[in-house]
Parts: sequence; structure tokens; C-alpha cells
Amino acid sequence: MGLSCKFGFHTWEGCTCTICGKTRTEGHDWDNDCETCKRCHVTRQNAHSWDGCKCNQCGKVRDEKHHLSNDDCAKCKICRTVDPNRHQWDGCKCAKCGKQRDEDHNWDKCKCTKCGKEHEELHDWGWM
Repeated sequence: MGLSCKFGFHTWEGCTCTICGKTRTEGHDWDNDCETCKRCHVTRQNAHSWDGCKCNQCGKVRDEKHHLSNDDCAKCKICRTVDPNRHQWDGCKCAKCGKQRDEDHNWDKCKCTKCGKEHEELHDWGWM
């Protein structure tokens, strides 16, 4: 600890003294996370300004209250995260958004009754 710090004359950089490391309650840096100071790691509660899943102030993302896209119910319109478990698959097609996948088809002869895909190997060309 520097001599000036012993007498209460700290060299503050925000909330932290650059000489002795002492912290104070002012000068915190909340830019990266509204609830955790970047310099001294002190925390506070309920400081985020949430717009669904993303904080308007610091940009932090939480895994709740996503705004799901109409054309892909697994993709958030705000944070762009994708969670394939959000789909409600009915075979090869999602019952919520209509997105298709190339598995669990409902084959009727050579054509899927859900999405209309044709399966070349299942064709009966009558060549016998």
C-alpha cells in the first residue's frame, strides 16, 4: 500500500484504487453487464432493462422470453440464437412454423404425405 493511500489519498480509476486495490461504491463500470462491475466484480440485482431476451443497456442475453420468428419457431428474432428443441415435429414438418427437416418422413409409396418429397429409391418403376 502506498503512503498516500494510508492517509486516504487514493488514485481512483472508477471504483478501484490503482495503487492499493481498495474499492469504493462509486465509479463502477456496468457497460459489459448491468449487474456485475467490470473492474471490481461487485454485483447488484435487477439492474437490466430487458426487451424480451436481451438487455437494452449492456446487450446481455438471457435464455427466456425470446421473440420467435414466424418462419422458424426455433430462432429468436432479437438475439438470433437457435434452439432446435423448440420445434414441435410432426414427422418431417414442424406443426408450429411449418419448417421441414429431412427425417421422419411419412412415406406413402415414394412420396411423403407431409412435405411432398419424393424418394427415388422407393419408386416402383414396374421394370420386372
